[in-house]
Amino acid sequence: MATYTYKGEGYSLPYDAPGMQIVRRRLDIPDLIANGGLALASAPSVPTSLAATGFAQTDILDIFHFPKGTLVKRVCARIVTPEGGTLTVDVGVTGADADGFLDGSDMNGSAGTVYYTLDSLGYGTDNALGYFFAADGAVSILFNNAADTLVADFWAEAAFVAEI
Repeated sequence: MATYTYKGEGYSLPYDAPGMQIVRRRLDIPDLIANGGLALASAPSVPTSLAATGFAQTDILDIFHFPKGTLVKRVCARIVTPEGGTLTVDVGVTGADADGFLDGSDMNGSAGTVYYTLDSLGYGTDNALGYFFAADGAVSILFNNAADTLVADFWAEAAFVAEI
């Protein structure tokens, strides 16, 4: 198991923008295999190549980094190109609730399928109003199976609320 991040990425969210912000990232695994762009979370400025086989089962990708004082209300995903084989993912906060935003989402579903944070999940409205980052942190994808062809859009609703 390895924990990856996007090379050189830091913690940021516009501090002067009022209200919720939508942050978005396209996860394009074939592009990451071909062109790189990742680093190990333990050395975020050092480029690391993703194997030709893509992500292994139990690999983690920090997809969004948020600064201390950020509230993330929900995370959603939309399949652009399905995996083509068995692949489920969990999305949450590693070390807190790894599947608090998405739990067992089938990334081999039809293109256009959208997954969103259900009220019943750890960070859903039945249990919480999202996740508050009391320290700099990341929303992470846990690959429950190997992945090498998935292309999906992920987005999060977030607000910097530390000074409110």
